[in-house]
Amino acid sequence: MDLVICTQPQANYLIELIKVLPGYQVKRVPEPGVPCDSASYQEWLMIIEDKGIEYKVARVGEEIDLGNEIRTE
Repeated sequence: MDLVICTQPQANYLIELIKVLPGYQVKRVPEPGVPCDSASYQEWLMIIEDKGIEYKVARVGEEIDLGNEIRTE
């Protein structure tokens, strides 16, 4: 999987993503950078670090290159 996007750091948004990350090779994880100290969010960050997934905070207007001349804004 090239990209998994976390839109909100709250547990109800992360529960399924936390299940997905360990089972797939994910290249990048952009997210909104909203501070959250929940156990689910800390687990999410730990999985990203343990798997060596590229993590970055996405910014308004940022373009993400998905390959094959496909881009998001």
